Amino acid sequence: MICRHVRSLLSDELDGELNEDASEQLRKHLGACEPCADAFRALRRTVRFIQAKGPVDVPADSAERSAERFLAALMSADTDEAELGRVIAEEAQRLTLKGG
Repeated sequence: MICRHVRSLLSDELDGELNEDASEQLRKHLGACEPCADAFRALRRTVRFIQAKGPVDVPADSAERSAERFLAALMSADTDEAELGRVIAEEAQRLTLKGG
């Protein structure tokens, strides 16, 4: 599997939406590709963090920009786990300050 394709499937894997074959192929790739495995771990931590925090009222344009920035970082083949963490932290702080 190509890293860009794998990264486009990470959310579906977390949500249990991939069929057994696709999930197995993705997991095999994650076992062999550390950058993609880092991206998967970062996404999983982000989802857990967001789920633990519960809903937050944020202006739609801010949420869209944050999602776009996070997804761009996630889809970049050269973004490591530390960079994803930095993007997440910056966006969470920005949204917290803006959302009240």
